[in-house]
Amino acid sequence: MAVTVYTGDDVEFYFKQQAAWGTAETPAANFTRLDVEKVAFDPDVFERESERHGSNRAIDPQALQYDTKGSAPKITISGPVRKNSIDHFMQGLFQGVTEAALTPFLKQITPTATQPDLTAIATVASPGWIGTFTIEHPVASHSHVLTDGIMTSLTLSCDPNNNNGRLHYSADIMGRGALVENSNPSGSPTADDSAFFHFSDLKFVQRAAADLDLLNFSFTFTNGAVPVGVDTADASKFLTFAFLKYEVAAQISVIWESALNNHNPNTAVDWAIYWGDITPLDGFLQILATLKGKGVPNYGADVLQMDFNLRGVTGTSDPAQLEIANAVDRTWT
Repeated sequence: MAVTVYTGDDVEFYFKQQAAWGTAETPAANFTRLDVEKVAFDPDVFERESERHGSNRAIDPQALQYDTKGSAPKITISGPVRKNSIDHFMQGLFQGVTEAALTPFLKQITPTATQPDLTAIATVASPGWIGTFTIEHPVASHSHVLTDGIMTSLTLSCDPNNNNGRLHYSADIMGRGALVENSNPSGSPTADDSAFFHFSDLKFVQRAAADLDLLNFSFTFTNGAVPVGVDTADASKFLTFAFLKYEVAAQISVIWESALNNHNPNTAVDWAIYWGDITPLDGFLQILATLKGKGVPNYGADVLQMDFNLRGVTGTSDPAQLEIANAVDRTWT
């Protein structure tokens, strides 16, 4: 018997911002292909078993049912951040954006103050963001498609000793309705080969407006999204997503200096990390967060350093804001 073995490297992953709620972008559409490490997904198939199985202690096959009613399939991916695609993931998480009208089209992405009505999305310019995500199988008609997808978490990290010293992302994606499992993509996805963000190109890291010497960092942003309601037009699907709580968790390591001795973990402090020209010019990327938490001297590292373990808080502004200028007009509002 002949057997063809495939590996995770034979799989491609691509996505496209969805123009309308409930309508997947077609397989022939021009999707964006991403650099990804191994892709993990959960089809969210439910196992339902009756409490009583009959007159004996064996499970009655008729009492055991598998279905995808109300399914919220999930995909987890990770890879290097690219300039021309990471803004989609940022907006798919926070759902709130202000985009400049002129190039380089600075996008300031923040958590929405009110629940976004994703069901009202009718064009890519509608408030909010959803996407169609495709895991392309190397064999025709075996690819998986997730519809009405949003990001539920996004981690941005950078360490000169890991991931080739590049800014790295990890994203959790949640969709609505059962995964399509027999898609046969026929389009020509465009690889995002735009610029990376290297640790050595960082412009600065600031804490309370004071410059620090960064060693590494990791920010994890979450929105607490959960499925809610029933779609009366399609009872197999839930109605929409509710975004329960926006949170930020950060681990930041810097070279120790005496000014950090008086660090008060109960004081909310503004942090800023950015690449590029803050004017801004094409290639500008900034992480802003208002954080509380501990800073602990690390005496066991190669250099004496301060390790901060922090969480986001809401003050006079949003607990976090992500900004990027990539010379791409998304027509977002």
